[in-house]
Amino acid sequence: MGLALPAWLLAFAGFAILLGGISAMQQACGGAAVNGPIPPGLGAVGYLAPVPCDRFFSFDWFILFWHFFVWLLVAIFLFSRKVHVARSMLTSLLAIAATLLMFQANTWYRINGTGSGLNGNFTARARTTFGGAIIAAIADLFLLLVLGLHDEDEYEENVKTEEYPAATTTTTTTTTAATTAPETTTAV
Repeated sequence: MGLALPAWLLAFAGFAILLGGISAMQQACGGAAVNGPIPPGLGAVGYLAPVPCDRFFSFDWFILFWHFFVWLLVAIFLFSRKVHVARSMLTSLLAIAATLLMFQANTWYRINGTGSGLNGNFTARARTTFGGAIIAAIADLFLLLVLGLHDEDEYEENVKTEEYPAATTTTTTTTTAATTAPETTTAV
């Protein structure tokens, strides 16, 4: 487990912070901070689009739950000590999660410059989301590194090897209809 456990715990902390940030921003929908359509300029940042607030955070929720799904898979294989079985799958999923989280962090980082029509509470919530995305992305990259460098030689005791006995001699005897004397063949 080594370094994978601290990275896994850091990924959970990033998930918790990101969950708080996204849910706080979503809670502001329909309120005074964000009313109806997203304020001008905010819908042009990153992957965001000028849509009603209820649909505005859909991709953020997807990224959050993708990160949670990968975090859960890593936990299952890490605590069952079967990382060597699914190492390539886990590293691939972690790479996707880290890329999405970096994309999300970049989007909410850019909100600081374009979200002038937002009040201070929404900006603080966006910064919380940015911090959670950064922490989660760093943790996923660290997990990717740790699991990618996983030494499979320590699991050699789980591999079954069969030993075959030394060369054995077998003798077969056949008789043919043309001759009555049996033929003897020896194979080594």
